[in-house]
Amino acid sequence: MGTICSVPQQNKVNEESLFSPSSAARYSKPKHDPNAGVVSTSELVPLIMDSSFQEPLVSLHQLAFTFSFAPSAVIAFDTQQRILFANSSTEKLLGFRQSQLIGKHMKEFVSNQSMVHLRKMSRAMILTQHTDRHLHVLTSEGVHDVFSFKVKSQVISSLTAHESRLAAPPKHTVFLVFLQKLNQDTSTAMLLKDKLLQLSTLPILGASETGIMEIFNEASEQTFGWTAEEAIGTNVKFLMPEKLAKYHDQFITKYLLTGRGRVIDKMRQENAIKKDGTVFPVELKMSYVDVGKGKPLFVGYARDRSSFITKNEQTQRAALADKIFPASIAARVCSGEEVICDYHDHASLLFCDIVGYTALSNKISAHRMVKLLDDIFSGFDTTILDTLNVEKLKTMGDCYMIGSGFPGEFKEHASELVNSAFKMMEVLEEVNQKNPDLPNKLMLRFGISSGPVVCGIVGKRKPLYDTWGATVNIASRMESTGVPGELQISKETYDSLTNPEHKALFHLREGVFVKGAGTINTFITNFTGHLTTATCTAAVKRHG
Repeated sequence: MGTICSVPQQNKVNEESLFSPSSAARYSKPKHDPNAGVVSTSELVPLIMDSSFQEPLVSLHQLAFTFSFAPSAVIAFDTQQRILFANSSTEKLLGFRQSQLIGKHMKEFVSNQSMVHLRKMSRAMILTQHTDRHLHVLTSEGVHDVFSFKVKSQVISSLTAHESRLAAPPKHTVFLVFLQKLNQDTSTAMLLKDKLLQLSTLPILGASETGIMEIFNEASEQTFGWTAEEAIGTNVKFLMPEKLAKYHDQFITKYLLTGRGRVIDKMRQENAIKKDGTVFPVELKMSYVDVGKGKPLFVGYARDRSSFITKNEQTQRAALADKIFPASIAARVCSGEEVICDYHDHASLLFCDIVGYTALSNKISAHRMVKLLDDIFSGFDTTILDTLNVEKLKTMGDCYMIGSGFPGEFKEHASELVNSAFKMMEVLEEVNQKNPDLPNKLMLRFGISSGPVVCGIVGKRKPLYDTWGATVNIASRMESTGVPGELQISKETYDSLTNPEHKALFHLREGVFVKGAGTINTFITNFTGHLTTATCTAAVKRHG
């Protein structure tokens, strides 16, 4: 395998590791006169390893010539992370020929997390002295191996032969990466650590003693909205609300001086801030660990509590959902289903109104009125909801609404609501008997309609399981155009009754005007025995 340029053997660089700054220091640093022309190859190596030296020196051709046979693997790339050259030691270390590397982007050979570190360092344009830094680099065997590395920026006079012939060649910044293979045990441990970090569903964070982010895994990206490239190298205070960030440096200083901290090795509830500015609760636990070579880090996790509930909280939430929604709907809510909307082609709805409620509320105290209403509706709940196949939908003032035939199918939905109306009458009779001093006896008016309905949950706060459609409108009109003490149903409901005894209770009522449906025929009971053609006509006119 040939190098990028032909190098005479006598100009080969001294065979000692360029990876070590101490080795570079063994060269006697030449006196450099900017007007003396190009620096010789033997002089160039120690100058490049000197982080304080940034003066334009050589062309890319000369830089490649210098490192062609260096014992350490050296890769040079430009500001766009495009590989410019790789020496023969790189070929041996990675197993790729130079032709397979040159012109390619570094991200094709470096893992995502390692690429973040590399970009951060290259932008800083400094010689990195941290030999505990690691790159996960792809080898010719198709696997990522772990290497210690240094990165150094270098300003050169030209990238191409054409530029080198110019009187005033343009300046370019290139970056040199010096790679060194770790021993097998260290390499395996580093690969395992990196895999565990990325596989973790917990947001894992790591910061230096100065608060600079060093670890930011994929779960952290999903939780906070920042990419690892944006986060690493930035002070961790960008994840904190201003009130907490203001005192963060004091917390670190206190811990480093005293060994006592309110967060270290303790689980706490704090607020954090996302990239979009959203403040959210997190469960936080941090530890202070030495990751090697005297470079301690604050490492821990910050779990989003807004999407995390304990088993106890889940049980409480399920119990509350069961009280608010039908059982099958509650289960869907607790499972995390966001949009719940169902269509039922045949179901029944019942509206019940307490006749004279508004007038009565002006004659008794507010406390007694609410207590009376609670007794009635609570009686309805325990009498019909626990014994019949019906679902309570809502109460509106003195109106009580239930349905049957949803969310699960039930063929006897119409008869079940008729049975409900009978039981509700019994509850009201008991309430009247317990309150003989009321100015007037309470009565109920019922309306039922059957047909297609749409059911679903609306709202984020105080969500409501509700129904929509023409069937809902007609059921409401059946109640409002009804007669106190009687049950009025639509023709669709009458046709849906499967119990002959129920059908026998209803009489045809013609010419009832229903808003939104026009004039229709309905069916109504005559429990009071006072329902005549005249009273029917009067009721129609009153409510029409």
